[in-house]
Amino acid sequence: MADTDTAFGWLAEHGVTPDRMGVIGFDLGGSVALLVAAKRTLGAAVTVAGDRVAAPAAGMPALVDAAPGLTCPWLGIYGEANGGGTDPEVDRLRDAAASSQVATDVVVYPRRGHRFDDDPDVAAQAWQRTLNWFDSHLR
Repeated sequence: MADTDTAFGWLAEHGVTPDRMGVIGFDLGGSVALLVAAKRTLGAAVTVAGDRVAAPAAGMPALVDAAPGLTCPWLGIYGEANGGGTDPEVDRLRDAAASSQVATDVVVYPRRGHRFDDDPDVAAQAWQRTLNWFDSHLR
């Protein structure tokens, strides 16, 4: 939180209002993006393949526990579970985020190999969705 507070402070000193600030993270950083969105006031957040969805990590709550406290629009982008289909933990995260008082969306892409974004077309779709999310919510 201290690192993001420093970044948000710098932006504020340069005239950027909180409703125009966003955060994005990938894997562990994706988990951090959701936690920041639940503890700070900003315009939007995106999590790409955030881990520790249902189990807490050292010093971090599980994402399903933090998601009901989201303070800004949040987009979660995940790959399907090993073996196909939506991961039950991601379904729990979708429900937890939906209980917040902000706009949320969870998108699940097919997996090819270790990550869903191994497919260039899927990666491009996920990136465009991310840009659209920020464009829609950072005003």
